[in-house]
Amino acid sequence: MNKKFFVRIFALFFAFAVFTDFSYTNLKKRGATYKVFAKGKNYLQKPLSHAKLKNVQELSQSDDEWFASAPYIAHALGGIDGHSYTNSLDALLLNYQNGHRVFEADISITGDGVAVLAHDWAHFYSISNMQGGGGLHAFLNARILGKYQPMSVENLVDFMKNHSDVFIVTDKLFDEYSAKIIIEQIVSFSKNDSSILDRFIIQVYSEENFLQIDRIYHFKNYIYTTYCESENRIYKTALFCIEHNIPVITMWHERAKRCDIALLLQKGLHVYTHTVNSLQEVEADKNLGVTSVYTDFLLP
Repeated sequence: MNKKFFVRIFALFFAFAVFTDFSYTNLKKRGATYKVFAKGKNYLQKPLSHAKLKNVQELSQSDDEWFASAPYIAHALGGIDGHSYTNSLDALLLNYQNGHRVFEADISITGDGVAVLAHDWAHFYSISNMQGGGGLHAFLNARILGKYQPMSVENLVDFMKNHSDVFIVTDKLFDEYSAKIIIEQIVSFSKNDSSILDRFIIQVYSEENFLQIDRIYHFKNYIYTTYCESENRIYKTALFCIEHNIPVITMWHERAKRCDIALLLQKGLHVYTHTVNSLQEVEADKNLGVTSVYTDFLLP
């Protein structure tokens, strides 16, 4: 009895081991990647949207797109004196002088409802001497790290009026309330002037976010940034970008290593990674097919 029992257990165990070694599949829901174990090896199978992307027509583009001549995007208006995330006038002036022409800017809303350049209020209070209830006056009269001048979106638009070669990539337009206020003020401060508005590159974070912003004002330039989405959505996002003429996708530097960049390029999309401050990492990303990067300190 005991001998037969152990023989059966051994036979079952052996059959299970052979089966799993050959073809065990762990399937996740909603188009996620599959982990397939075949003959002891772990393979990454792409979601169905990857196959669908292969069959769509590539995105057409003109030769004068902003990314055609932009070596880098200066992150948070670029670094200054070894500091990042200042979003300050001083950083903008310095990095413009250093040759940058495309700048990313973090935008927040003051307590009295005005769009200004700050990553978030906890961060801004931690790096500035701002006092009071968080209104525009207190914001503009504060100094970042004791010396740098903060900027409002109106200040930024004025800078763009006087520097016709500057492009601004917007960041932090996550929620519907903030996005509406910020976009309406960008349009208002620009006085509906397309020569300015066409140099705003609006970062969107989801399909719904894009559709909401595009209803308020149809901008010429968009970037779809993927850091709010799961890695497995990248090919579905690419399909959406092609459908809505969004030529640039942004992703984390590490994520690019696991993405089929070649397919995105084949479909007319361009890929930027963030935030990269090493020439070695830039070279590694470009070897993958990445167009360029967001950077704090690298110079054009």
